[in-house]
Amino acid sequence: MSARVRESLDLPVDTMKAILTLFPTLLFLVAPPEISWVTSELTRKDWYVMSAYYPQFRGNGVARLASQGVREAANTRLSSFQKNASMSSSRPQRPWSVKWKGTVSAATDRYVSVLATCEYDTGGVRPNRDAIRLNYAIKAGVARKINLADLMVVRADPTGFASDLLLPKLTVMGVSGVASGTVTRLTTAQADNFVMTPAGIAWIFNPGEIGSYEEGTIIAKFTWMELEGRVTKDL
Repeated sequence: MSARVRESLDLPVDTMKAILTLFPTLLFLVAPPEISWVTSELTRKDWYVMSAYYPQFRGNGVARLASQGVREAANTRLSSFQKNASMSSSRPQRPWSVKWKGTVSAATDRYVSVLATCEYDTGGVRPNRDAIRLNYAIKAGVARKINLADLMVVRADPTGFASDLLLPKLTVMGVSGVASGTVTRLTTAQADNFVMTPAGIAWIFNPGEIGSYEEGTIIAKFTWMELEGRVTKDL
């Protein structure tokens, strides 16, 4: 029996063993989810090659919800690309290429955070890439997808909060759109585009979103200590 499981239920070791002998599924409530990996592909010779590689979680309610959410996000994105590729009656000059990947940022018995990245070449001037967050947690006893507002200690406008928190750091980082004054406030989507990690929270901005395309993907990181009193992972 792990110390982590004992601490989560705050019961003596002998009592825990007896409970789990009678109710082994209780372990799912306090143990990190088990992770497996799935690959899906959509191909049409000389037209497109599309693939998704993503995690699936086995455990409690938040693990099951995360599995469903990640799977749907991957398959929906690939299906959208496939639909667009099939709209033309003529074969493209070069096959479309799409690679969707889900990376686990954090997976505990309370929350699961996945960074979904997509690299795609659909015949334009250059290949493109973007990243979105998929965050799930148990909030008020219910597993659900969460946003920044769910983590904030003080009730306030999450967009304003994120702007006040992130813009000074992005300025110091030299992000062109922020440093020049072009970007003075984040959008709701930008405020919510973060992943949770064991060390803290990382906000992701796609190429060209708040800086030039050449600046690439911009990531602004804050440790849990830096966020103390303002944002919490203890939902």
